[in-house]
Amino acid sequence: EKITTDIYSFEKLRKNGFVYVDKTDLLWRLVAMKDGSQFFIARPRRFGKSLMLSTLKCIFEGRRDLFRGLKIEKKRYDWKKYPVVHLDMSGVKGETPDELKASLHSVVDGIAAKFGIEVAQDNPVGTRFGLALDALYAKSGEYVVLVDEYDVPLQGFFGDNAALLRVRKLMHDFYINLKKHEPQIRFLMLTG
Repeated sequence: EKITTDIYSFEKLRKNGFVYVDKTDLLWRLVAMKDGSQFFIARPRRFGKSLMLSTLKCIFEGRRDLFRGLKIEKKRYDWKKYPVVHLDMSGVKGETPDELKASLHSVVDGIAAKFGIEVAQDNPVGTRFGLALDALYAKSGEYVVLVDEYDVPLQGFFGDNAALLRVRKLMHDFYINLKKHEPQIRFLMLTG
């Protein structure tokens, strides 16, 4: 079998015959929970967080075929399909707070396009993200949110206190929606 250390897609690992260390029994313990399904995981780089989120995404998308022969296949699980909002924040960058804001607007536009929902353009980005989550819930019911590298948008502004304060406020207004929309969210995990 093939070994890799630089593939973060569960689907790609499984479909291309790479070695996968099966921890799906542990993930099942998380996804089988109906209450208290909000998690934050802070671990060093190269610790498997992105692959874990990709695996969770496949579980919540009901991709049972990818889990043949793995421990979760033997567990009692309904394999219900949920819309999955998977935000890889490592791609959300900007040299200035305004560029970062534009990048976040692109994230919201991507959510709207993926799920076929309308989100008004003439609102602050945090408001637009909340409106996107509301529209997704109205269309599909409960959904899943997976946020990878939640802190990357802040990293480029360390050392510039004025810009960092603006960016902190911008990211607060974006992420606060996860708290506000908690009743709609079936499962939430942030990593960084």
